[in-house]
Amino acid sequence: MAISRREALKHGISYGTGTINHGNDSIVYDRALRKFPKDETFSQLKSAIDAGDATAAAPLAQAFQHLCAELAFSKLYLACHPIIEALQDGDLPAAQDFEELEAGYQDIADFLASC
Repeated sequence: MAISRREALKHGISYGTGTINHGNDSIVYDRALRKFPKDETFSQLKSAIDAGDATAAAPLAQAFQHLCAELAFSKLYLACHPIIEALQDGDLPAAQDFEELEAGYQDIADFLASC
């Protein structure tokens, strides 16, 4: 069963853009969305930040932002920006910025896991 475009939009998923990013094939895009909750990039990023390792976290944050762009998670993509900026400066991100990213991630992961 296809993921509801209206429900996806409520969670910050730009379904039309994501479909375009996947060759205008909604079936391929749905498959990619369903794989997202199992992707380890965010958990690896969280672990690196929790360990205080900005050097290890920087490429993970960029990889996660790329994944968000590919899957058309607009809010998550934008929430990655201050995280990446801090990490590129060698600093850990502000707690509030990471909490916002984590909340957005959890919302989308929970939604997609329920589909």
